[in-house]
Amino acid sequence: AGEAEAEDESINTKKDFVILCDQKVEKLQERPNAGAAWPSESTSKLKDPRNCRQPRNLVSFIKEFKAVNRLLANVNESALLVAELLGARLYTGPMFVKYNAVLRSFTKVEFMVKQFKDLCEDNMFVTTLHAINS
Repeated sequence: AGEAEAEDESINTKKDFVILCDQKVEKLQERPNAGAAWPSESTSKLKDPRNCRQPRNLVSFIKEFKAVNRLLANVNESALLVAELLGARLYTGPMFVKYNAVLRSFTKVEFMVKQFKDLCEDNMFVTTLHAINS
């Protein structure tokens, strides 16, 4: 199965925290309302539903993106790349479960390898993980 395939699923990331995810959303970050269901926390588990994830397109991050790059420039560090912003955006969403499953599979611990195969169907998310790690 490739990264481009979409699948609807409910990922139980913590005992009391369920994220409903449509993988297409993670591929269409710049168009959050493009027909895909936006990942959302279970409102029954949150005390205040206003704390649920909200659709936010990439253009809305420009102010923060520029501010971070100014701070980095002030300490003579390289600027954050758009690919790194995308990687961070993906990693902080429900797909982190799959990205962590890939990385944990390298431990060769049987449970971790099985979890990777069950969640990712041998998709290594190589490009995305490189962007997240850079």
